[in-house]
This record gives sequence, structure tokens and C-alpha cells, in this order.
Amino acid sequence: QEGVSQALLTWAQTWDEAGSKVRLNAVLEKRGSYALVVAPALVIEQFIDGSAVWDFPFALAYVDSWSDGVDGINAKAASVGDRWLDWVSDQFELGNVPSVDGATIELVEPLEGVPTLAMAYPDQRLAKYQFQAHMRIRY
Repeated sequence: QEGVSQALLTWAQTWDEAGSKVRLNAVLEKRGSYALVVAPALVIEQFIDGSAVWDFPFALAYVDSWSDGVDGINAKAASVGDRWLDWVSDQFELGNVPSVDGATIELVEPLEGVPTLAMAYPDQRLAKYQFQAHMRIRY
């Protein structure tokens, strides 16, 4: 599984909306910060020849304005998540997947269709949102 996090990061940085602003596993508490957070992989199928299918969960973390009221501020962050998740789906359909040496990418798709509020920073009027997806790899 070596190199998977870097491959996912390189791929995520091709999303025009964020590009090189996407960091690996390190989101700043600053509006407009992006990070690709890669969770531990799980073996979901193992074969007699020694090959296996792994599932790699990952999320785009994004920091933006936050409001505890009923207004459009939180909806703006949700729209970023919608665009990211749509992009993830589109890339798999187009055959644009992360490049991982010695592996076949079987699937890249969103895990949920609704952005998740991961943490609010009320004093700063900011929040961290996470938009989750996963990648299935056969080694």
C-alpha cells in the first residue's frame, strides 16, 4: 500500500477548484484550507494467489465560514462538497484515477452524498467540513 496516500493527493490536486492548495493529512484552521485525509485501509477480499482487494477511505477536509444561524453561509460550504463529490464520481467514469504502481484501481466513489460538518470553531466563525469517498484497489 506504499504510495497510495501520495497517489491520492496527486490525483486530488488535479481538481481545478483547489489544485495545489490540497495538503496531505494537514488542514489549517484558516478559511479556504483543503486537506486530503487518508484513513487506514481495509482488506475486503483476499485470494489464494496472494492478491487482495483493499478499500482506502479518504476525505477532502475543507475550512470555510460557519454560522449558527439560518442563512446561506453553511450552504456555501455544502456546495463545495457537492462539487468535490461530483468531480470524484466523474473522474472514475472518465478513467482518470490515481496511479498506484502494481495495482489496479477498481473503484473510486463518494461514500456519502451530503457534506459532513467535522468541527466548528465558533470563536473564529469557521468550520471544518469533510466530504468522504473511497478507492478500491486490487494488488
